[in-house]
Amino acid sequence: MQMSVSSLFEPINTGPYELPNRIFFAPVSRNRASRDGIQPDYAAECYTYGH
Repeated sequence: MQMSVSSLFEPINTGPYELPNRIFFAPVSRNRASRDGIQPDYAAECYTYGH
């Protein structure tokens, strides 16, 4: 499938979500979790829209 650069900025529906563009941020904070899998409070900053 061929996509142009401009299609990156077009909205897309994925599951129940309508996203404003096609640029995604992969989860990267798994290594910050404690031994029991709890994320520190500051990890949420990585996922804040517009961060």
